[in-house]
Amino acid sequence: MGIENKVACATIAARNFVKKYSDVKIILAGDENELKKSFFFENEFEILPTSEYIKQTDTTLIGLRKTNSSFVLALNELCKKKVDALVSGCSTSCFVSIVYSTINFFSNINKFGFMPYIPIGDGKGFHLIDCGANLSINGEDLYKFALMANLYVKENNKIPSPRIGILNIGTEQHKGFSYHKKANDLLLANKNLNYVGFIEPKSLFNDCVDILLTDAYSGNIFIKTVEGTLKFFGRFLKKKFNKPWNIFTLLSLKKMKKYFDYRNKAAAIVLGVNDVIIKTHGSCDEIQFYFALEKAYKCVKSGIINKLSSQNYNV
Repeated sequence: MGIENKVACATIAARNFVKKYSDVKIILAGDENELKKSFFFENEFEILPTSEYIKQTDTTLIGLRKTNSSFVLALNELCKKKVDALVSGCSTSCFVSIVYSTINFFSNINKFGFMPYIPIGDGKGFHLIDCGANLSINGEDLYKFALMANLYVKENNKIPSPRIGILNIGTEQHKGFSYHKKANDLLLANKNLNYVGFIEPKSLFNDCVDILLTDAYSGNIFIKTVEGTLKFFGRFLKKKFNKPWNIFTLLSLKKMKKYFDYRNKAAAIVLGVNDVIIKTHGSCDEIQFYFALEKAYKCVKSGIINKLSSQNYNV
């Protein structure tokens, strides 16, 4: 509830998901009447009923006061271990404040981070952390993000030695803010990590990193700029080549659209907390919800949270 699109986006995604993964039970938190309007069968899904939800326009304070919202009720179920994972498109600011006040963190982790996967073509891509969870950050936080992301990518993507970089305005070590330099020093000192240094945005689609570290503000601007650019590029090509005699071009454009459709990757795991939580966009549709469910499913099956929580995060 509370996403920019209709709640049917969630139920359609859930229906398609359980067709493929029959060992999953999905509980939908939200307005029972609204949800049932999109059901095929009366008891298709279990519902955690509430008429209260967090709007995308709600402030943090308003979100915290909505103790009976669909997101809070779902999060409580996760804390009580009644469910194995949570998927949400809740307003980011409200999401962050409520999670911070509810979920336990890993030992020696003070901040969690959103980590989505950014595809760059030919089956390649990189994980970006953080892209929107924190107002402020320091060098130690970035370093700990690197430790968490490194283990996640090793386990999830089967990359023995993930390449780690820090997003910066230049590759020279004197550039950036104090937290860039502190994180750079810590990463250089850890010989168990494959740290490749500062990375400029223009280099990121040249397959130079597996993990990109950044503060939430810069990370969020970067990921939304990429998504907007791809949308613009698609509209531009469609307008230029949408002619009857360009049938082969149109077929190529359809392949490109599927290839670069960010909705297939528009979900971020929340790294640093003791439960599987997947955050997707407030503008999510059924495709994005489906991918978010799939990401949650794989995280639960792999036991990645237990592995992450047992790692040493002392600096």
